[in-house]
Amino acid sequence: TEPKTREEEVPDHAFARKRGGLLLVITAIFLSGMMIWLDSEQRYSLIEVTMKDGLGPPLPVLSPGTETGYEAGMRRLILPSVGADGYQWLMHAQRLVKEGGWRIRHTDNDNAPFGREIHWSQSFIWWLIGLGKIHSIATGLPLPASMEAVTPYANTLFLVPILLVLPLLVYRKFGAMAGASMAFGFCGIYLLYETFIMGYPDHHGLAALATMCSSLFLLIGGAGWVCPGGKASSAEGSKIFGSRAHASRWFIASGLAGAFGMWISAATMIPVLVGIGMGAAAASLFFTKPSRDQLPSLILDSHLWRLWGTVGALGSLFFYALEYFPNHMGMRLEVNHPLIALSWFCAGDLLARFVNWRATGDLPWAKPRNLVAALLALAGLCLFPVLITWNPERFFHVADPFLWALHKDYIHEFKNVFQRLQDLDMKGVLIVVTTLPLISLVVVRLLLIKALSTPWRSLLVLAMGPTLVLTALGAYQVRWMGIADALWLVVLVATFGTIFAIGSIHKFRIWEKVAMAILLMSIFLPHPLSTGVFLASVAGKNPNIGAGSAFMILVRDAAQTLRRMSGDREMRVLSGPTTSTWLSFFGGMQSVGTLYWENLDGLKSASSIYAAKTENEALELLKQRNITHIVIFSIDEFSTPYIRLARGLPAGSEPKDAFADAVLYGSTFPRWVTPIHYAMHDQFKNEWVAILEFKPDQTEAEAHLGIGRYLASRGDMQGARREFEQAIKLDPSLPDANLELSGFLFLADDIMPARILFGRGLEGKTNAEIAEACYTIAGYCHRGGRLRAAVEVLRRGLQADPEAPSTRNLLAWILATSKEESARNPQEALELAMKNFSFIGHSAYLNTLAAAQAANGDFKNAVISAKAALEVAGTNKEPESVVQIYKKRLAGYEAGMPWVE
Repeated sequence: TEPKTREEEVPDHAFARKRGGLLLVITAIFLSGMMIWLDSEQRYSLIEVTMKDGLGPPLPVLSPGTETGYEAGMRRLILPSVGADGYQWLMHAQRLVKEGGWRIRHTDNDNAPFGREIHWSQSFIWWLIGLGKIHSIATGLPLPASMEAVTPYANTLFLVPILLVLPLLVYRKFGAMAGASMAFGFCGIYLLYETFIMGYPDHHGLAALATMCSSLFLLIGGAGWVCPGGKASSAEGSKIFGSRAHASRWFIASGLAGAFGMWISAATMIPVLVGIGMGAAAASLFFTKPSRDQLPSLILDSHLWRLWGTVGALGSLFFYALEYFPNHMGMRLEVNHPLIALSWFCAGDLLARFVNWRATGDLPWAKPRNLVAALLALAGLCLFPVLITWNPERFFHVADPFLWALHKDYIHEFKNVFQRLQDLDMKGVLIVVTTLPLISLVVVRLLLIKALSTPWRSLLVLAMGPTLVLTALGAYQVRWMGIADALWLVVLVATFGTIFAIGSIHKFRIWEKVAMAILLMSIFLPHPLSTGVFLASVAGKNPNIGAGSAFMILVRDAAQTLRRMSGDREMRVLSGPTTSTWLSFFGGMQSVGTLYWENLDGLKSASSIYAAKTENEALELLKQRNITHIVIFSIDEFSTPYIRLARGLPAGSEPKDAFADAVLYGSTFPRWVTPIHYAMHDQFKNEWVAILEFKPDQTEAEAHLGIGRYLASRGDMQGARREFEQAIKLDPSLPDANLELSGFLFLADDIMPARILFGRGLEGKTNAEIAEACYTIAGYCHRGGRLRAAVEVLRRGLQADPEAPSTRNLLAWILATSKEESARNPQEALELAMKNFSFIGHSAYLNTLAAAQAANGDFKNAVISAKAALEVAGTNKEPESVVQIYKKRLAGYEAGMPWVE
């Protein structure tokens, strides 16, 4: 009989434990995936509601020939506040599709009218385009519209391969508890899950993945410890310590993951690499050269760190070329750059020399050749930080004092953890203050176990290096906390691997085991439990959008109303930094200041305009930017911060002598702006929006005319009349002022003067302009109850343009529903209404047709037309108040009663 192999000698219960461990990991993957699925479904249902519902005016319709796939370059998508950068990603991707090619380096969305550079990674842009193409093929939507449709879940889709691969990999190398923790981590650790959350389309998820893998793969490579002689074994009770070839593969993988992370976000990856270097150096300090009988199975291979640095540098250069070569190779050190690759290469070399010194005792400077090489490596490492320190204005815009003050004082994610906690409720505090750092206590406890071998000590210290660096940064600026939590998950994996691989769990006391169990529950359970409770509470209910999304619906409506008012004219708006992005996205217009370091010029320009001390100073600055509108919302007013930033004032100051304050809170308007009234929806009674059209060449009379129209739209008729009279006093020949004032005279039954002013106002106008003017004046008269005057004006409008449907509709309505017999003419009303029958998608025209049919006694057809009007109103999602009026009129027709106003 042949002797049994080593595997055949393993007892059956070992295979049972292995199968049980795999089942545990697969169960964790399944549960994590289910929670992510259910949470994503709920979040997407809210996004879907906002994409379909508005405040009354119709949402933009599909238009295949535009950049966005919707009419006039508008968009529908509303993302949660956390996903604000997703608007920029989508705009960049749609612009790239429009322009062709495979990279985009410039955008006109902000810094109007010049535009600015883009230094965001193309990776996520390509991902959006690829998903959009699949969606477009499946649905038939225009590609840009499909890209908008897939944007909410574009980042969440990354979790599918991550959950299917990483936990199983960790299970193979570190054991079942480590694999299960990795699976649960992606849903249980909220700040990590948030980087992939539904409605958060951004590169942060990929950045978190890259940082995790760059650290994790080094641990799987044994932290540099290998079996001598090229023989793989299960040394130290784990599969992570193997041959040099095995370690090399994982160090290469770590370098490539880091290079990918550098492409995604150099600002995120550089601190991680610094932490890895610090961890590796600290880990080597645990090593003292052993005698032959101490560690016969493992040696520390310092050359692996040189390999890591070389692969990382070459990978970084590859991604730099992919992003910038050959036409955009500048000295922007805020992003991935060859100088960073040089620093990484030199850091790997220096780290290898340091580790070799600790492993062998050979001094790096013992030989002149080695000393020169070490000094050259040190110089290469320092070149990048020296350039940033020496000339930040040229090489590192992020260090600009204006941007630094903006980020530090006014952006939540740049606050320290204590400042941020003051802005949060209890639930928010529990999310930010995670118990993950308490894992460090378990790590310290393991390091205190005397039997723990040097390789395991090195591995734990290496895992802690980048984690502590990112945690310190997270305490200073909370934006780093998500990446820090991703690295704490790697530390947890290493901790479980250490505990179970060397069988040290028995060395922990009972109370320590209980404390660790409680710690695990405090890490993984709060978010899933709170999510489960929330999902149970909303099950079967209609989605209820939050206040933030509701206000964004208001911004979308205002932007698209303004876009439609302006037609095809180019629009350049000045607004707060957040709403600037929203206006560009929803309304297809250029803005000036947005919160991106590439837009430093736009931010400084916007703040200078806000902070101007005189109207003339503001006028000149607005002219330089070719601004067409100033649009300021209460939720993002930002006037005082802009003024402070422009003048270099501290955060607590309250300057009150600036142009922005005079416009927002004063009682008068500059001559060169015209206010536009936007009717706020009832649910936003405590909010406001100021819209000013910039007209630098208008006369003082035209300015009074514009203010009069603004006051009239707000219901201040006396103030409006005074402004119109003042306009005519300054310029008696001003046509529109004559028209507007004639409307007031018609309302006052001062017919003869009204007719004179009305005639003056129509002089020199085209037929289309006459029809529009008549419709406007008739509207005043109709709302004021002066029906005969309204009929007279509408007939004049139809003489100019017999095909104007809105004019026909209003005249038909008055002739059909007027309680004044002198103004009624049901037969003519029906003839006019029938001419509008082709506009079947307009509920108002069908409503008028029903009224005209009822006025003529044809109640059967009146009911049919009224029901059709209701159906169209429902399809168009018109306000509930309109629907209720239509239902009331329908009930009257069914009862055989015509509608009379």
